[in-house]
Amino acid sequence: MDVLHITGVQAIHWLQTTFKDQSEWMLIASHLGDPRNAFLIYFPIAYCLHKSTGEKVLWIACLSEWINAVLKWILHGERPYWWIKDSDYKLPSLDQYRLTCETGPGSPSGHAMVTAAVLCTVVLAYIRLSKTRWYKPWCCWICFALMLLAASVSRCYIATHFPHQVVAGTVTGVAMALIFFKVTLEDVTLKTYILLVIFVPVSSLLTSAVIRIIGLDPDWSIAKAMKWCARSQWVHPDTQPYNAVLRDAGSLLGYGIFTCFARTPQAFKSSDSSDLLKLVHMILSLLIAQIFENIKPQVSTEMYYLITFLKFGLLVSIICLIPFLLGRCNSKNNSAKNS
Repeated sequence: MDVLHITGVQAIHWLQTTFKDQSEWMLIASHLGDPRNAFLIYFPIAYCLHKSTGEKVLWIACLSEWINAVLKWILHGERPYWWIKDSDYKLPSLDQYRLTCETGPGSPSGHAMVTAAVLCTVVLAYIRLSKTRWYKPWCCWICFALMLLAASVSRCYIATHFPHQVVAGTVTGVAMALIFFKVTLEDVTLKTYILLVIFVPVSSLLTSAVIRIIGLDPDWSIAKAMKWCARSQWVHPDTQPYNAVLRDAGSLLGYGIFTCFARTPQAFKSSDSSDLLKLVHMILSLLIAQIFENIKPQVSTEMYYLITFLKFGLLVSIICLIPFLLGRCNSKNNSAKNS
């Protein structure tokens, strides 16, 4: 692994030197590839435009992020910004930025894996649903590749990941999307959602427990981040795998509870709404998602995890509820006009 790490550090140093004046653009690209955006941006947009596609986006986001967290614990991957400090090799120094200090293990890249899985699902859905000219699918795949490339390069640039980690994340994410896209979700019951909500965090805790039993520390990367991050305020609970797992569990619970009890009303089906209602639904969903994202209380780490679970469960439920309420309001308005 040392060969990969040394080569990776040299590649990162080259990126930081060559594109020294482009750090803000790199940070923007890294932020756009954040797995949280699967819940804050991609799911709301997809769900507003086409309900079943939004459902697939939410599921693949949750599953890919959960599997990514488990793989991180198992693979025990280093991150460049702390590995270079612990290494005895004579290597060039690397700059750190405000998004550098991720606290989880580094392999595979969650940004690359979740973004690849989600965007690949969106492209596959678009190609399947639309009757377009031959060149449009190619344009979609080119845009997909460029977005992934930008996110992956930015993650290396800010010294959060080695190149081989973003490649591993991208390949795994695309593979998951291709496999999962064939799965049908229409008949998923509330029981299945509840079992998943229990299984996802429990399996993560069991993985952590097994790692501890064999004599390793599952939280070793948090200590590394605290030790070697240039600024302590850059280290945040948001970046810990446990937080991501509870975000996934909360999102699945929120979606499961609402859809299983509100599947029958005709107004709930956003695909039957007018274009105007879909636009209003999208704008409201994105605004509410940003409000929820900014809820970051200064509490203990365990309480922060619980708040994440509740926050994303409530957020997903509200996004699902909006078209139902809009449809009811629209029906009342039409009835009033006709009377």
